[in-house]
Amino acid sequence: MNPGNRAESRVANPKCHPACHPAAVRALIAGAMIFMTAKMCAADTALDWRQLPPLPDPVGFAGPFAGVSSNALFVAGGANFPDKLPWEGGRKIWYDAAFVLDRTNGAWSKPFKLPRAIGYGVSVTTPDGVLCAGGSDSTQHYLDVFLLRWCAGKLETKPLPPLPKPLANSCGALVGLPRTVISRRFCLT
Repeated sequence: MNPGNRAESRVANPKCHPACHPAAVRALIAGAMIFMTAKMCAADTALDWRQLPPLPDPVGFAGPFAGVSSNALFVAGGANFPDKLPWEGGRKIWYDAAFVLDRTNGAWSKPFKLPRAIGYGVSVTTPDGVLCAGGSDSTQHYLDVFLLRWCAGKLETKPLPPLPKPLANSCGALVGLPRTVISRRFCLT
């Protein structure tokens, strides 16, 4: 195989849903961008952007899981450099804290906890909750998949079947019904 020829190095996974083929993913993204642009240009009203309350952390978080369930916004996990910046020799710390904002004019909840300190996974809002897949910490990438749901003032975590391989630093999207989540390396149906 010629390492310079990218076309030769791509092999479709025959077990993967047809919508997850790399060419299909590119076409889907391009189509979605064209559709969204056309809808925004045709809209009679402008978007109404409002700033939400800041997260209760002075530094913020990189790579958190984020999404919406039952009209509540989650920001869960992630990492930061709390003491010193990385170029000053700061040490990266991963978090298991999950913050919930259930009213746009309210305050973030006291932190709930994820099963482990983790960040840089895929999170996708679905009708059932926020699907979280993969992620990493300071030592490894994970193949865990779980669903976060906001139910009666509590954050529920439901374990789901794992990914076939560990995954981090990726993104995903919800595509059609039955629900298919497409990420950089896998699709979950």
